Amino acid sequence: MESKLFNEIFLKGKRKQVSFTKTTEHKEGDVWKEKGKTWTIQNGIKITISVLDNIRKETHIPHLCPQCNRPMNKKLDVKFYTLFKMCMDCKIEEDTELIKKGKFDEYAKEYTKKNKLNWFEDLKAQLADFIDNHDNQYLYNEFGEKEEWSKEMSKEELKKIFDKQIIEIEKQINKS
Repeated sequence: MESKLFNEIFLKGKRKQVSFTKTTEHKEGDVWKEKGKTWTIQNGIKITISVLDNIRKETHIPHLCPQCNRPMNKKLDVKFYTLFKMCMDCKIEEDTELIKKGKFDEYAKEYTKKNKLNWFEDLKAQLADFIDNHDNQYLYNEFGEKEEWSKEMSKEELKKIFDKQIIEIEKQINKS
């Protein structure tokens, strides 16, 4: 009796039907897209995968060294982990082993050369950016003020000068 009265007053004879559609079952480690988000299951929990997850993994510094499982609580451990993915003690032990084997000088030269090449790639990118933005006759300084700059050289002249300098620097890096 009450259900008829409820239907007449609130639903006015219309019945609402609710249904549930079961989604596919996902297992541990599966990755899938749903409603514009990427999902996965880790440790039995459904979590989203964001664009910044890879950056977080690269910048995350663990509490324990991955090689020796000792706590990384020294000031330099953070720097050593970001550079070498190990604590300072492990890096010192590794370098000591290289010295014992007589391979440290070769390792140091190779490491220095990699560093120079990375610096050189950054320099080339900065120079290309400078040339691309050479059309702008003004710049904004650190105070937000607009500064007018006069151009004494064209883009082509700058590119020629920079290319000569890049070749010179590249020769010097390859010599060492």
